[in-house]
Amino acid sequence: MSYYSNTKHIILYFLIQVTLLLGGTTGKIAGKVTDMSGEPLIGCNIIVEGTSLGAATNLAGEYYILNIPPGSYNLKAIMIGYSIVQMKDLFGLKTTMWNPW
Repeated sequence: MSYYSNTKHIILYFLIQVTLLLGGTTGKIAGKVTDMSGEPLIGCNIIVEGTSLGAATNLAGEYYILNIPPGSYNLKAIMIGYSIVQMKDLFGLKTTMWNPW
């Protein structure tokens, strides 16, 4: 093998190792949104303040937001006919469950 071939293998190996190290550095925020009677709220918007991340609840009132960088975040739940609910200081590195109502 030539010098350049060995160099290519070393660079490729290094890039794969860096990718594996950085692959698991994001978190997830998930939860279920219900009203006071326990009925799921369909289509409620959950927004991570200060970012462009967010989600809307499904038919069961559940939501999840993926690829949250590590850190502390504020969430806001917004739905027509309901007051805005805010949750402060959630951490994005681990999975966080939140039920705003």
